[in-house]
This record gives sequence, structure tokens and C-alpha cells, in this order.
Amino acid sequence: VILLKKFFINFIIVSLTIVLLIFITELISNCINRDECNHKYINSNSSVEPTLFTVGYSIEVCQKCHDMINTRKRALIDLPQLYLEGPTKDLSKTSESFMKVQYFEGDKELNCFSTIKYQGHTSLQFEKKNYTIKFYEDQGYTTKLKLSFNGWSETSKFCLKANYIDYSNSRNVVSSNIWRSVVNSNPLIDDNIRNLEFQSGIDGFPIALFLNDEYQGVYTFNIPKDEDTYEIADDENEAMFVINSSYSESAKFKALISEDDRKSIYDLEYSYTDDEDIPFSSMNNLINFVINNDGLSFINGIETYLDINAAIDYLLTTYVLGLTDNFSKNMILITYNGTKWIPIMYDLDTAFGLSFDGTKYLDYDFSIPFINDNGVIESNTDNLLWDRILNNYITLIKERYFNLRQTILKNEEIINKFSSFINSIPNECYEYEKKLYPSIPFHNVNQIQHMSLFLQQRTKLLDEFFEKF
Repeated sequence: VILLKKFFINFIIVSLTIVLLIFITELISNCINRDECNHKYINSNSSVEPTLFTVGYSIEVCQKCHDMINTRKRALIDLPQLYLEGPTKDLSKTSESFMKVQYFEGDKELNCFSTIKYQGHTSLQFEKKNYTIKFYEDQGYTTKLKLSFNGWSETSKFCLKANYIDYSNSRNVVSSNIWRSVVNSNPLIDDNIRNLEFQSGIDGFPIALFLNDEYQGVYTFNIPKDEDTYEIADDENEAMFVINSSYSESAKFKALISEDDRKSIYDLEYSYTDDEDIPFSSMNNLINFVINNDGLSFINGIETYLDINAAIDYLLTTYVLGLTDNFSKNMILITYNGTKWIPIMYDLDTAFGLSFDGTKYLDYDFSIPFINDNGVIESNTDNLLWDRILNNYITLIKERYFNLRQTILKNEEIINKFSSFINSIPNECYEYEKKLYPSIPFHNVNQIQHMSLFLQQRTKLLDEFFEKF
């Protein structure tokens, strides 16, 4: 009996060993010859179905070699969807992260690679970040991939705007589209600007952003403010400044640009001369002229240094849309000849009186121009450039104002554009945004109602002011 037990035990051990060896041998063989396997995949019970805001997976396994295919199933949200997959720990404004990309829009699907980094100034403090994204063909990130979205010309660089302070996600893009229409309607605008694809504005459309398959909320996929957008080629006379803060007298055209201002106020984003003193000196020539000239001397000389038609359009658009953060800050200044500067609007998410940090709405009558006790027009912007222009070009400004108010800046036209954009984003997305970012400003305010009332009240005051002249 003992011998029989030992026999059976040894038999079982030997049998199991043989089976295990056969399995390991087959597994190794399948791994080595996996590429030669005539795969026969079947769905795995591990597959996950997507929901409105969560990603699903279709997992298929080969019956023979056990090769696995893991296919992302996009969320059911009715927006174009961008999936970025990669490390995020060291992301900053100066440190890029390398990402694998998958993009869905309707029946289209794009698979490629990208780098991303944070974008913005004030917005860096918010929990929902902006990103600059650049697309590449290869995982080595050596060959740029130029793409066309929304009918735009091909480029490889874009901006993912979080629009954190603007719950509607509409202010920046729609305001910029209105600005583009204003620019395009001016027969006297500089040809360098008129011939641009976006007439010195930007464009964008809403998307759903996923980072490592975690839904980040609604973003707008925008063209960037770079040398391609403004066609700043390689002429040494061309340059572009961005005024990124209003906490300086130079930003208000009341003092020359100091050394400190060069570091923190006037960003020289593009210049095609190695000597940065040249564009800064040219900008100081403009500021110096504004400080020291008024009346006929201002009228006779300002157009050497400034595109006055662009400046008037800039001022009027800022007034009408109630852009709280654009009278001195967020102004782009471009020169194509090294002397004459053209003001361009950028970062327009404070339209309709929204404060720069999203914490409050300003009253509809903020920064409305007025005539002081001495009969002098004050722009009420704390900016000497706008004071000078209003006082010396009031007849031209009045004519341009009422022309725009009857067309592009008509209340109904403005609100219709915002309504169309807001309605293109599913209501479920707005509701879910509150869950993702509970502290997002003014998420309980009816945005269209606020915009309509603000615009009606504000334009009534502006109409009354300009009718006086």
C-alpha cells in the first residue's frame, strides 16, 4: 500500500511537471513567434463601457498567443475629445512633458505625439490650467506635425485654454471673433494686418480634454499668439510686445519703460534683431511722444509711431464689450517696420465686466468716458494714450463708433454670437464643471442673461456720451 501511494504521488508530480514545461515552452514559443501568429482575437470580459465623462476600453485577447489589444473607447460626451497620455509631475510654464495623443472629432481619429507645458500668467494660480501644445509625428519628437483644425491653415502649435474664470467658456473666443470682424471692416487698416488669416485676432472651438484618461473639463482649442499667427517673418525690423501687467506707469503710457519693466511688464515675445535695445527704444519713442504731445502736435505726429485706426478700433471694442483687463494689460503691440506700432487685442476673457481673477463683476458703468469740469474728455481708463486719442480724434471716433454700433457692435449681433457658442457646449458639461471645480466663479449665474443686461445698460451710456459730439 505504501509503495502504491508513493507511485501515485510521484506520477502526479511528474505529470504536473511535464504539463508545466509544455505550457512554458508553448508560451515562450508564442512570445518568440508572436509576430508570425495568425491571431484570432476574442473579446475579453475585462472590457469596460464608457459613460458621458469616463473612458471605456475594449480588450481583446488572441486565443493562441495571448497577445492583447487594448483599444480606448471614447467618452460619450458630444464634443471633440483630446486624450493626452504621459507624465505630469514636473509640468510648468518652462518645463515640457511628452505626451501620446489621441483625438476624436466626429468620425475622424488622430494618433500622434505632443509636448505640453503650462501657459499664461495670472491663470497659473488656478486649479484648471492652460496649456501650450505642439504636435509631432514621431515618438522621438523630432518631426513637427502640421495639422488643420476647424478649417484653419496647418500649423503644429496650439493653445488649450481652460477659461477658468469664465464659466461660459465663450468670452475669449467670441470676443476675439468680434474683434476680427471690427478690424476687417475698417477700410484703413494696415495691409499687414488685413492679410492675416485671423486679422490679428484668434479663433477656437470647445473640446473635452482628458489627461491620462481623467476628464479635465471643457477647454477651448485655440490658435496661439505667435510669429505664424501674425506673420512676423525674419525681417529685423519686426517685433512683438505683450503688456502682461497694468501695474506700471509705462503700461499706462505715462512713463518710459524702465529696466524693471523690461523684465516684468513688457514681454518682448518676438524680435528679429539680436539687439533687444532696438525694439525697446522704438516702443519708448511711442510712449515719449504720447507723454509730450497733445492737440495739433499729437495729431500731426502720432501716426509715425502708432496705427491710429487700429487704436480707435481697439478702444471702442474694449469699451463696448466691457473688457476690464484690456485697457492697459493684454495689449499686443506689433511693428512691421521698426517704428510704427499696431495695437492688437488678446486674452479677452474679462468681457462684460468680469474681473481679471473672476472674483466679481464690475458695474456696467465702469470706465465710461466723460467730460471733466474743465471740458476735457477723460477716457476713465487711467491710460494717457486713450486720453490723448479721445481728446484729439473725437469726431472720427464718434463716426466710427456709431458705424460699428449699427453693424458688428449691435447688441443683438453680439449676444447672438455668444448664445450660439454657449449652446454648442452640452448643458451636461456645464453641470459637470461644477463637480470638477466647485470653486469655479459664477457657475450659478445665467451667463446670457447677465451679458444681455450688462450690454444693454453699458451701450446706453456709451451712446449717450458719443451723441454729445
